[in-house]
Amino acid sequence: MNIRVLSEATYRGENKEDKQKLLDDTSIQDFGLSVSSARRGRYSGYIRALQAKAKEKPSLLLSEFGITTVKKESVPIVAIKNIIEAFLNGKKKKELNDLFDGTTSLVKKHRTVGLWIPITHTAIEAVSEPKTGPKNMKEMAFWFFSIIVAGNGMYEILNKIAPDQLRVDFAQNKRGYLIYLADKSWGNLS
Repeated sequence: MNIRVLSEATYRGENKEDKQKLLDDTSIQDFGLSVSSARRGRYSGYIRALQAKAKEKPSLLLSEFGITTVKKESVPIVAIKNIIEAFLNGKKKKELNDLFDGTTSLVKKHRTVGLWIPITHTAIEAVSEPKTGPKNMKEMAFWFFSIIVAGNGMYEILNKIAPDQLRVDFAQNKRGYLIYLADKSWGNLS
């Protein structure tokens, strides 16, 4: 195995110094809340179509939401934050403002940095609905997931981190979504 292949095999997609700056940043709060995967269960036709478009026609999906460009960053969670903020403030901003307040913030747990996206009272009601709540929660999670996958397809924002490490979780008690890159769930990080 040559050195180039070895270095690519061990590359985690993040500049260690830049990630350490994020972890040392005192404005990034520790986030110890319990979260669960928002992408479990059977997928609707809409979700399958969204996933397919993110993988096969990423530029079309991004343009539908008004995302024209995303800068690749040395720490992928920063690029994820940028693309999600572009999504929340893009062509569908008026509709999305009913569900998300437009703010995002970086949070951390141990050596992992995530992106917190709070939801509005309207969205809390939508995900709390006994019959349609789980479907609504999953659909919103797939919006985020698909936008990030499309951004990675166009701009390589995950910096060679496998998309299967992309997690979109929901925090019931604080009512919002947590996006992060990890092999383990947020609760099992150490």
